[in-house]
Amino acid sequence: LLRVGGAAVGLLAITRPEVRGWQWAQWRAVLLYGVSIAATNAFFYAALSRLPLGTAVTIQFLGPLSLSAGLSRRLREGAWVLLAATGVVVLGLAESHRATSAGSLSLTGVLFALISGACWAGYIVTGSRPAWP
Repeated sequence: LLRVGGAAVGLLAITRPEVRGWQWAQWRAVLLYGVSIAATNAFFYAALSRLPLGTAVTIQFLGPLSLSAGLSRRLREGAWVLLAATGVVVLGLAESHRATSAGSLSLTGVLFALISGACWAGYIVTGSRPAWP
């Protein structure tokens, strides 16, 4: 909250956007963007309170990775996605082994990390569509 709030204050000091003339589509885009980044952070921190950092990040990365896989059009892009997925699986197995040897993984933490990953994918999609006319 402090990091995002500080960045907002800093940006407002540098530039003052004219928001009074915004259309509904612009407000909707900005609101979706804000909600997606807030949900990404909130669910990630909730996952961190129940999972080791490496496990939470590995599971969360499945969101953007799934988005990349869904948007791939070329064989080469698919190969890079497959390589990244292999890395996620290898890291996930290593972290899972460490976590299960120390105790069991929290199903709630895994669910929070998955939701955070989905929100991260939403953040990427909403951030790639500019709200400006």
